[in-house]
Amino acid sequence: MKPEDLLKEVVRRTLEETVTVFDEWMSPDVMEILIRTYAKAGGVGALGWEYAPLRARVWGEFRAGSSKLYVNKSKTNGLFKQQVQTILHEIQHWNQYVEVAKNAGSSPLSAWSHVYNQETKAKGYWKNSFEVDARRFADLHLEEAMAMLGKHYGGKVEGGSYDRAVEEIFDEYEDAGVATRAQVGAALKAHDSNSPENMKKAIEMLADLGIKVR
Repeated sequence: MKPEDLLKEVVRRTLEETVTVFDEWMSPDVMEILIRTYAKAGGVGALGWEYAPLRARVWGEFRAGSSKLYVNKSKTNGLFKQQVQTILHEIQHWNQYVEVAKNAGSSPLSAWSHVYNQETKAKGYWKNSFEVDARRFADLHLEEAMAMLGKHYGGKVEGGSYDRAVEEIFDEYEDAGVATRAQVGAALKAHDSNSPENMKKAIEMLADLGIKVR
């Protein structure tokens, strides 16, 4: 097997193991971590969340009237990264609501509904500046949130940071056939995945790929 094919196979097995860890990821403690980390505080209370029977194609939804983020329970099993992105998107709608409420006097809900609906009427849903901003926010914080939740579940990070670090180490030291622990640690740290467990796993992976770590 070619080194690049072996790397892909090792990464595939690692992801399968990690996805198993996250099969039931949408637990209250995970939601609380995301909300605590990314939701702003303001004069409209605190953001809550709950499962809800949403439409089949809807992953999540923020409703200002109840100050809650609703999650489609049918889409929470084994879809970890997609749901984290959805939750970040909806949390940013809460943050937008908090900002609008600061200048809304006694009617923050009415003010939010007015400005959001005006945007949709003028530009359509996709180009609504609140939706554009929420998508940008989710994209900006997704990998960071994944790493944080990965640490919460024992240092495993699904879909990105750890695997990119190993790929970079392989690309850089493939010709030399050797790397130092410091170099491996620096690469893992750059992707926010430097832990004893990941160091051990990376050394084993690199050895399988023909790179000795000294």
